Amino acid sequence: MKRNIVRIALALIMMLGILVGTTTTMTKPVDAACSHSLIMVYPDQIASCTKVGVYKKQCVYCGAILGAIITPTNDLHKWQRVTTISPSSCTRNGVIFCRCIECGKTCEKTTPATGHKMTSEFKEGKYVTYCILCGYVDRGILV
Repeated sequence: MKRNIVRIALALIMMLGILVGTTTTMTKPVDAACSHSLIMVYPDQIASCTKVGVYKKQCVYCGAILGAIITPTNDLHKWQRVTTISPSSCTRNGVIFCRCIECGKTCEKTTPATGHKMTSEFKEGKYVTYCILCGYVDRGILV
């Protein structure tokens, strides 16, 4: 009974290690007679934009490493803006320079034009519609 409680506690500790992303090192020597009936998978290296992921399969009872699962890179860079090359305006797209915080790869990304922020104002006996950002005046027919 006590042996089963110890095994269950050990399994819970291993699962907790999986949840928080740490590994648990077994100090018990590998037992050749072990049936490896309880195998846990834990992360050894998490996949990133350039690194493959490695998950090891380990017997909970004897600590034997029984293999590994390799996952491909996720090709998802974590871009961070470094500088603005040209700012976007009401009618023109902008360009920013970015760097991946994990692998250092760089790129230029386009930022969309903001579009006019139009407002109307009564001036000199008529309504004038203009952009509050760039001053563009709409020359359309005003009622």
